[in-house]
Amino acid sequence: MKPSARRPIGPVALIVCLSITPSARGTTWYVDADATTPAAKVCSGDGVTPCDTVLDCPEPDVCACPAGHPTCGKSWCTAFTNLQDGLDAAITGDTVLVADGTYPPDPTGLADGREATFQLPQTLPAPDLPALNVMIQGGYAGCGAADPFARDLILFETVLSGDLDGDDDPEGPAGPDGTCCQSTHPAGCDDETCETAVCAVRPTCCSDSWTSPCRDLARNLCCNLCGANVTRCENSYHVVTGTGTHETVTFDGFTITGGNAVGRTVGEIPRAFGGGYVSDARPPNAGLGSAKLVACTLEGNTASRGGGGAATFNSTDPLNRIHPNFTDCIFRSNVSAFSGGGVFNGESDATFMNCLFENNSATTSWGGAMYSDGGKVRVLNSSVVGNFARPSGGGLYFDGVPFITITDTILWGNATEFASVEPSQIATNDSFASISFTAIEGCKTAMGGLCDASTTNSAADPLFVPGPLGCYYLSQVAAGEPEDSPALDAGNDTAANLGFDDLVTTRSDEAEDLSTVDLGYHHPVSGLGLVFGDYDRDDLTTLDDYFEFTACFTGMGPVAVPPCCRIFDDVLDRDVDLEDFAAFQRSFSEP
Repeated sequence: MKPSARRPIGPVALIVCLSITPSARGTTWYVDADATTPAAKVCSGDGVTPCDTVLDCPEPDVCACPAGHPTCGKSWCTAFTNLQDGLDAAITGDTVLVADGTYPPDPTGLADGREATFQLPQTLPAPDLPALNVMIQGGYAGCGAADPFARDLILFETVLSGDLDGDDDPEGPAGPDGTCCQSTHPAGCDDETCETAVCAVRPTCCSDSWTSPCRDLARNLCCNLCGANVTRCENSYHVVTGTGTHETVTFDGFTITGGNAVGRTVGEIPRAFGGGYVSDARPPNAGLGSAKLVACTLEGNTASRGGGGAATFNSTDPLNRIHPNFTDCIFRSNVSAFSGGGVFNGESDATFMNCLFENNSATTSWGGAMYSDGGKVRVLNSSVVGNFARPSGGGLYFDGVPFITITDTILWGNATEFASVEPSQIATNDSFASISFTAIEGCKTAMGGLCDASTTNSAADPLFVPGPLGCYYLSQVAAGEPEDSPALDAGNDTAANLGFDDLVTTRSDEAEDLSTVDLGYHHPVSGLGLVFGDYDRDDLTTLDDYFEFTACFTGMGPVAVPPCCRIFDDVLDRDVDLEDFAAFQRSFSEP
């Protein structure tokens, strides 16, 4: 990305300047947890009994807005307060706008409350009212704001949380931690229910010995038993469900967190897959499940079998294949007790465009960021960084995938317990990969000579630097860093031709990518500043940041500290030493 003319950036994110009013494409529905006169449909007979559809009412009643509220759900301050009501209302051509706040799915009336999920608009099982070309957008200011249509995904974050009790605590409280939660002892453990669940996934835990993979499975599978999982016992299996949803449905601008797909598959419901998002196009779902997710962050979700962040399953009918599309999405800190910490693709023809996969884990199997079993997969202009899997494919793992396309991407800093550096970034089995214009750590000549001189791939360090929204911007002299990243202007086409607008960047000063595209994920231009030493990005340097500094401290020397620690490298010499500590002390915000 060559230097471009910088327009001034104020203290508020640029995207907040966008005031997006409803289009004429269909009905616009509003969802706002702070609606002053919230919408609630009732049966017309008594005007009191709540309902979702006419089937909830006795004949000849209809399910309608209560008297005096004929516009329920059709303005910000008479909005639905439950997101599902807005999703259920949408039919072909409609728009659903969602204000900031935290929205959990509603478990009311379910025998198992954990089945509560946000079901995206479906074409089936209601073919008479199909949901085609539906747009669902989060990140609005909503009721009470000077401009309720102001949209900023950072300032007006819309969070969909599977934490039904509102008690998640990643630091604890700890459970009793019996032998199921420990390793290196004879087969089996001291809790029969947990032992059964673990050995169903890994039989050797009951036949041979209870090793560390067995312990890791127990920590994910055994509710109320191991560590911080205690507070996640009641969380939804899947926060968002795209089963039955047509590919013209767009879900844009949401944070999806707290899903806990820990349970065995029941019928056609893959409860053990897709804690954040799941889509199952297998029969009887008629090959539907291709919603397009845009600018969504899937973070802190878990699964016992695959896809802590997201899981998609394709139709068995070759004429009804689904094509899930994730664009400008972030998969961060999701965990699977088996494969695919960030994403599990089950035969899906999936596309990931400008996505960031960061710090996801597959604790006992393959594919820390992504595991793909069959189908066709495209990974374009994405960054796969800092993920972990146990045997190989800490970043990406493809098993039986005949068509893999990876281009303009960075695979770096992914790790495994057993594999060397290159297969820790990407590994395949019985698959064919076309990889070009991609930076791969440790890349030499494996997988058909990926980084031979005749290829467009590279093993050169992309030189990550911290920026306003994270750790994985690219070093650039024009932004004040000491050298240019080899990933700068290293892509296969111009940014404009690849569809990037002028509000995405790889630079820490947020200048846009306007020439040959840079490799890797492009962050949105936020308008936020970068404070030296502010590890947690709260605009202050506090004791929380100090504790992170001590973990990052290396002493003098060119030790190439991890990307997230470079927020403490004041003199830009790629270590964190006493000289940097002196600068940190000067910036400290607390006495």
